[in-house]
Amino acid sequence: MACRRGLHKSGGSRMGGGRSLVVLAALGLLGACVAGPPPVAEVPAASEVRFPAIRPGPVAPADEVAAARLIAQARSALEQSNHQAAAAASRELALEHPGVTGSAEGLWILAQAALALDLYVEAAGAAGDLGDVLPAGHVVAADARALRAEALYRSGDPIAFTHAYLTLPLNEVSDAMVSRIGEAARGLDSVDLDSLVSVSGGLPADARSAPILAEQALARALAGDQATASDLAERAAGFGAEGRADSIVAAVRAGDLAALVSPTPVIGTLLPLTGSPANQEYAGLFMEGVEIAMELASREEASVELVTEDNRGTSSGTERGVRSLGSRGAVAVLGPLLDENVQAAAAVREGRLTLFSPTARSLPADADAIYTMSAVDPGAARTLAETVSGLGFTDAVVVHPRSPERTEEALAFEETFMARGGLVLGRLEYEPGTTYFDEQLVEVDSLKPQLLVLPIPAADVELLAPQIGFFGLDTLGIQVAGTSGWTSGNALGAVERRHTDRVIAVSSSPPGLASDLTQQFIEAYEGRFRRTLRSLVPATAFDMFRLVLVAYGSGVRTPGDFVHNMEAIRQFEGVTGTYSVVDGQIVRDFFPVRIFEGAVWDISEPLPEPPGR
Repeated sequence: MACRRGLHKSGGSRMGGGRSLVVLAALGLLGACVAGPPPVAEVPAASEVRFPAIRPGPVAPADEVAAARLIAQARSALEQSNHQAAAAASRELALEHPGVTGSAEGLWILAQAALALDLYVEAAGAAGDLGDVLPAGHVVAADARALRAEALYRSGDPIAFTHAYLTLPLNEVSDAMVSRIGEAARGLDSVDLDSLVSVSGGLPADARSAPILAEQALARALAGDQATASDLAERAAGFGAEGRADSIVAAVRAGDLAALVSPTPVIGTLLPLTGSPANQEYAGLFMEGVEIAMELASREEASVELVTEDNRGTSSGTERGVRSLGSRGAVAVLGPLLDENVQAAAAVREGRLTLFSPTARSLPADADAIYTMSAVDPGAARTLAETVSGLGFTDAVVVHPRSPERTEEALAFEETFMARGGLVLGRLEYEPGTTYFDEQLVEVDSLKPQLLVLPIPAADVELLAPQIGFFGLDTLGIQVAGTSGWTSGNALGAVERRHTDRVIAVSSSPPGLASDLTQQFIEAYEGRFRRTLRSLVPATAFDMFRLVLVAYGSGVRTPGDFVHNMEAIRQFEGVTGTYSVVDGQIVRDFFPVRIFEGAVWDISEPLPEPPGR
């Protein structure tokens, strides 16, 4: 690559007799070429440099006097490397006297002082504001653009500094800047790359564009769009692709990306293999599901690498395990289990390493790429409300445990039901752990609704369903309806059929015969472990593992690309349900059903007649 000038150096302002560029040179912004910096022209004296006002406005003589004093203070402080004082005087000048001709010099001094103080955002802002008010050919305009780009680079925002580099005039671009663009492009996910090109108004026809086009080509090739990938690769080659960009061009041309992106995902597990007895039991069942997923992947000739860490159920173990899995190249981690350990994992993971907790209820509010299969999904309640409204029910009473998750579910039902013209006569709560529901059921008896809605977990279905008949509510013509706790295998198997017959509910799997995948999983599980499958935990692990494989596809460039692939998943058929990923959450698709004889029936199908009728 030909050596380019590091900065435009035709001029600058003198600060108390010194050069304005002395600060930039001291910070390493000048002379990017190996042979040394090009000659720097003599800089005009301060009296010869004219700065405009920051913005037009009324100016009193006192303003001009005050502004002159502040400019002198700022110049002197900057020359003496008193950057705090230079910044303070410049800020006062810009804030109090923006209409005075020459006040824009305060932005230039502030940009240099803030950069020296590691106040990168302020430095970039001041330099950008200066660029907005300077005439195109002003003597410090090029240096201001270079300073802004450098400040953005040091701030660590790859999109912002790359955009700044792409919009510089070509004669102001250095080899170091092109190298930095390549580093940034390699780490940006495909969506950010496309956004960068759009924001920049297209790419310049020079070497700066080569690494971006090459990374876009790789992303398109991984997505299976070979025609677009080839076009992008050839454009990158035409702009002089070097290093990694040149390797991508060669790989796209050859149709072999294995040297750049491994087709084999590394999936980590982070579980309490030696934690408490209860956690160990759960972890053991979970790993059984992972084993079956690995076995079926092998049958399908899909290559997967599994790495396992034991966090012992502790935050310190979680932190150690996440670091280890990240260093071993894991694209995703299955675990941890506990909310506090998920928080610990999120705090120490590098970048956007994706976490999948099978049991966490509460996820970090300010972090993405963290999913759980355990959070209550209000979609079940909404589907139930839409179903019963469609069947003509107009009033209801809702009974649910007093917990944030179940309250959210109950409110989702109420909101949807009322939006469709229904009326909720009452919402009755009970404490988790309640075993006798006389208070709530007596109140239901007094209200006599058409519909009794019970968005409750499967364990409570086993306790509450028989008590509905005990209190005689089944003789009042009240229709019982519930969410997916009623259609879980545990509830259907543990409750006498007469207590669940004709209940309207929702299922996370389509009613009818088990899918081929479910049958395949059960056969593989029972064949491998020589026992009947009695827990949903292995199936949950199996589904999570397969979700990772779907998102990984034939390979991903960056962790961000993996997250974007996750967010695109819709109607994923698993053993434990049908899933989509919406707004950063794994959500189930729900199907309205009616329970009869211990099985679920499509709500539109007539139930079979009882024997003898």
